[in-house]
Amino acid sequence: MCSSDLFVQGRVISLDVPNKKAVLEGGREVSWSHCLVAVGSLGPVPCRSEQLTVAGLEEEVRGTADLIKRAEKIVIIGGGAVGFELAGEIREKHKDKAITIISSSEKLVCPDFAPKFYTRVNSLVEAANVKVVVGKADMTDVKVNTIEGQTLKVGDTSVEADLVLPCTGLPPNRPEISKLLPGRTDNATKNRSEEHTSEL
Repeated sequence: MCSSDLFVQGRVISLDVPNKKAVLEGGREVSWSHCLVAVGSLGPVPCRSEQLTVAGLEEEVRGTADLIKRAEKIVIIGGGAVGFELAGEIREKHKDKAITIISSSEKLVCPDFAPKFYTRVNSLVEAANVKVVVGKADMTDVKVNTIEGQTLKVGDTSVEADLVLPCTGLPPNRPEISKLLPGRTDNATKNRSEEHTSEL
């Protein structure tokens, strides 16, 4: 169990690398001997939350659950592990919903597993009566996380939805890294090793 000296909840607004201090909202400073920057990824609800409290996260989850309950035609954008799992969770609770996964790859969950794995995945999808459309959805003007009748285009295929849930791959939170450590990312926005790496 963490004591108050070991755990601090707050948002870091800047890092003072030479003096080994993190500055939090409100002005509090936290000193370190070593600092690991682990600011997570970017992405919309339901895959990624920016809530900082349990109460806020619970409210957000209840909101998504309410949208799913009200929807009849649910489209999940992304056939990776998160999209696949979400489809299964929805089907387990709502047997009558029309669920469609739009995946850029024919191989759901991960493209690098053995054929036996995909045989099992496909049998689960078929048993759950989840439709899979392979291709990239045109997300122009598509509204996500809201109840609204929409038609998505995936190549020549049209997919009807009244709730679109984005579950695509989540990119690293590079803007936050750039804000905390200005000048420490290269032009491709990838982390690069510098003389301060051992300090951070």
